[in-house]
Amino acid sequence: MTAWLSRLPGGTSSLACGAHPPLSEEAAQALAASGHPPTAIHNNCSGKHAGFLTVVAHLGLKVDGYLDPGHPLHADHVTPAIERTCGVDLADGRPVSTAAESRCGR
Repeated sequence: MTAWLSRLPGGTSSLACGAHPPLSEEAAQALAASGHPPTAIHNNCSGKHAGFLTVVAHLGLKVDGYLDPGHPLHADHVTPAIERTCGVDLADGRPVSTAAESRCGR
């Protein structure tokens, strides 16, 4: 995850997900034994966030606010993809994307 994020603008500091210990008991124990605190990289949603940041970088979009429903990532890409794939119209005021509703620590 660190290597992936190091190739993106802002690196690990761009992750908008919160920090929590790894969900794997073994990984959580290893992290605790290392004396290092959990970071956003340990968040179970960090891979999804890294994917979002990769698309943001690829499209040349601003990183700030990448989880906001009105951000071009969601408004122009995520929401239309969900609508096409699921055959639904999300223009009725429901959350623009599942990412905006995941409550993954932000």
